[in-house]
Amino acid sequence: MSDPRFGFDDIVSDNGLGEVRGNISELDRLGDRHGFVSRQPPDIAIKRQRGTEDTIHQFTMRVRIKASNRFVRWCERERLSYREGFDRLVAHLDEEG
Repeated sequence: MSDPRFGFDDIVSDNGLGEVRGNISELDRLGDRHGFVSRQPPDIAIKRQRGTEDTIHQFTMRVRIKASNRFVRWCERERLSYREGFDRLVAHLDEEG
């Protein structure tokens, strides 16, 4: 059976049960340096649907997932539709002049 540490003895140890243990952040940095990508699932954009009777304009924008998720959570916490949330944010622009 081959050594599960693959020559990384300085940052990885075998606990004797066949499981490799090590400093995860150091292992991640090592993997990054060698071109390996994370196996963690990517951030998923959350969204919800709510209708309106107002005339609307379809507005598509590419935003960072963290910013999108923050906006969606804020709308949920304030019990606002995305349109209402966007209107409230635009109202802040009007307040600033």
